[in-house]
Amino acid sequence: DELQARILSSALLPRLAVWNKRREQIAKAYCRGIVNPALALPPVTCPGPVWHLFPVLVEQGERTSFQSHLQDLGVSSGVHYPKLITEQTALLAYGKFEILAPLARAHAFATREVSLPIHPYLADSEIDAVADACNSWGPA
Repeated sequence: DELQARILSSALLPRLAVWNKRREQIAKAYCRGIVNPALALPPVTCPGPVWHLFPVLVEQGERTSFQSHLQDLGVSSGVHYPKLITEQTALLAYGKFEILAPLARAHAFATREVSLPIHPYLADSEIDAVADACNSWGPA
């Protein structure tokens, strides 16, 4: 309702700019600190995204190896978009749809993407630990 929306808005909005700025700082630190040529990093642009995610791309077939390496070093990771929208059960159940072009780049992203931690409460030492873990991994 409107009262709850107003309360949430007044509590959240002042923090949002601070959180977004911190996420931007973390993204820039990752881009400076992660130098592993086996990982493709997103470009950091100004003005840029609010960095809800920080996706990196690993070589085809190496996602499990990379995530296991991170986990062994105490770094969490995620896979946020493992399927293309054309592969989603809800869409398939809907019926016919037309794909106008090959989706090779989208498929490559969906099978290679790993999201690194980027919440605004990461300490600088944790950011360094994530970068170090990324840099110490190598594909099989």
